[in-house]
Amino acid sequence: MVAPGGGYGGNDDNLVDLRVDDHGDPVSELRRIYGIHILLTGTTPEEEKLPLAGELADEVRELLARAGYPSTGGEEGLASALRAFVGTENLEGRWWLGERLDPVVLAHLRACAGR
Repeated sequence: MVAPGGGYGGNDDNLVDLRVDDHGDPVSELRRIYGIHILLTGTTPEEEKLPLAGELADEVRELLARAGYPSTGGEEGLASALRAFVGTENLEGRWWLGERLDPVVLAHLRACAGR
């Protein structure tokens, strides 16, 4: 698939370029790698992003600790641990500075923390 400026970071026109030529089960593999593609490069509308405060912030702090990213106290500690997780998981495209969390990042964090 192509779209003007649609590539990763807008650097080219390749919106999606996935190959499964030699896989034993190409349809299943294509579904799997397309899911990874959406995870890494998809976008979530602003109105669907979650306020990272209160109970959600507590849950995220606990999940990060279980996933190996313990945070120090306060908002900056939480932001630092979350930034480390997002960077390691290659989810930078879904990260922004602010007080809202992409629900896709939350779902991935829950999966990584075994929840």
